[in-house]
Amino acid sequence: MTERFYIPELVTLSETGGEHAELTITGPEAHHIRNVLRLQTGDAIELFDGHGRFCSAILRTLSRKSVVVSVGTIDLSPPPNRKITLAVAFPKGDRAKMLVEKVTELGVTSLVALKTERSVAHPDRKKCEKLFQTSIAACKQSGRNRLLDFQPVQSLDDLLANLPDETRLILGDPAGESSEGIVASVGQHSLLVVVGPEGGFSPAERSRILDAGAIPIRIGTHILRIETAAIALAAFFAD
Repeated sequence: MTERFYIPELVTLSETGGEHAELTITGPEAHHIRNVLRLQTGDAIELFDGHGRFCSAILRTLSRKSVVVSVGTIDLSPPPNRKITLAVAFPKGDRAKMLVEKVTELGVTSLVALKTERSVAHPDRKKCEKLFQTSIAACKQSGRNRLLDFQPVQSLDDLLANLPDETRLILGDPAGESSEGIVASVGQHSLLVVVGPEGGFSPAERSRILDAGAIPIRIGTHILRIETAAIALAAFFAD
């Protein structure tokens, strides 16, 4: 498989008609090309900008601090058929990293760190940056050309207050309906999928979510951990 690299500058090349030009790559991606993968002049790679643009490129020169590539035709991946926002009361530690990695691979559009009454983890800016890097790595591996929109911590009340009119609200709920038939019922509408903390939402929170029009669904017959429920629901609704 051709190695892929996240290069935000592609958007500038595309807008200025710089296709087939040379592009200088610096920073961590240049280090990865040169020192980790030890690629050589003439090797083919793929670049993507996180907004859907991608292209092939050929390594031309490698120096201690930079890599120069010749950029091919810049193409644009189509947007997803359905926008999926996943609002999750984050688990601790490496479980959060796995959650971000897998929902990125599955095509979730946006990920919201949800603050609830029973939340045990509220990722700070440093943690969010690490998780964003995890998402970039997942995009490289999976062939995804649009980055996961990783949003900061948000309260449940704020989340529900800003629910767009055309978005279907889905509640991951062990006491909910069977998932059979729900995909067809939501069609191609955008989705906001809400997953609570360990121990679930409080009764008052669950009532507010249902009052906002949520469809409560269950995945399987067992109680799932946060990251398992989030990944399962993402897979269920993914295109």
